[in-house]
Amino acid sequence: MAIPLSRKPQAFVCKEDWDKPAAEQTRFMLRNFDRVQWARFFESLGAAGGSLRIGGSLANEVLLECLAGWENFRDEDGPIVFDPKDVGACLDRMTAGQRLECAAELFARNKMTEGDRKNLPLPRGARQAG
Repeated sequence: MAIPLSRKPQAFVCKEDWDKPAAEQTRFMLRNFDRVQWARFFESLGAAGGSLRIGGSLANEVLLECLAGWENFRDEDGPIVFDPKDVGACLDRMTAGQRLECAAELFARNKMTEGDRKNLPLPRGARQAG
């Protein structure tokens, strides 16, 4: 998958809701990384050995900046309203599994492919192989 250019939030449904009718599924609205976030978040993974094993702290950091809202998020008392002015409090309403799955989805959406690497401009003074 190429690095997405759009920062428009896109819906994501966690695995726990896949078997529910669409009208009952919670849709988390995730915004792709900008170039600064991309570098910072993937560098954090590099410091952890480069695997996509995302821990809770990194998941929270990613979602604080990239969770743009949700639709149809409920608890036993009814709908939960997303507050864009207090995303941290909103994260507290999500389960750890939901936070980790949403963060993993963002990393998957923003992963650079081999084709992307080949199309990167060469550093000044570098020669192309071949």
